[in-house]
Amino acid sequence: MTALLASGQHSEEDLYLVDFPFDGRVAQAEATFVPDQEMLIGTGLLRSYRLEIHYPARTVLLESAF
Repeated sequence: MTALLASGQHSEEDLYLVDFPFDGRVAQAEATFVPDQEMLIGTGLLRSYRLEIHYPARTVLLESAF
């Protein structure tokens, strides 16, 4: 697949369908692998959540919108 990154760059990656444990349930998600220790998640997984990032306080809040 061709991924469009937030930086505007395109990246060619292998795509896999995986069962991903998230917030007490298992969601099916598309996954790619990169040679790094960090993980990125797409915003589609968060569509039913409220995400608040408070940069000055260095806090992140993620809560279900339902």
